[in-house]
Amino acid sequence: MSDLITIFVSDRIEGGSEHNNPYWEQPFSQPYFDNTTRREVTTTVGQTAHLHCRVGHLGDRAVSWIRKRDLHILTVGILTYTNDQRFQSLHTDGSNEWTLKVTSPQVRDSGIYECQVSTEPKISQAFKLNVVGKLANVGTIKSQYGVYSQNLICIKAIPLRFVVDRQARN
Repeated sequence: MSDLITIFVSDRIEGGSEHNNPYWEQPFSQPYFDNTTRREVTTTVGQTAHLHCRVGHLGDRAVSWIRKRDLHILTVGILTYTNDQRFQSLHTDGSNEWTLKVTSPQVRDSGIYECQVSTEPKISQAFKLNVVGKLANVGTIKSQYGVYSQNLICIKAIPLRFVVDRQARN
């Protein structure tokens, strides 16, 4: 008699999930960006801005935020890698959202910020931050029909002396 060889086929993938789960839930699934978040954010000087990056199937990879103009690494995971403490990464365990929080943004902070995932090759998604000057109320008119306000956004401050000199010449 010959030896009987028994082959056992498991319905579990090593270190992974059940065989009956959809293929996108298998451990070899690659990270991807959920494109349902706004990719352009506009705020005023001093008003906190949030850039929301959602990554599916992150696994053991890290999410980083990079400032494109100088390729400065701002955050990796929830750790901040810049001396500028106005930048912070927010993440809740179990969530797929990684948020770059910019506290007290200035006009100079305007530009492209990149959410990167440490895959090989890396994948990234760009976000545009627009920081505009503060809103100023330059007048209020009260009438029988209601109260009306006129607001201006200061894009660039110029010295008052320059304005006075120009008016004096005209």
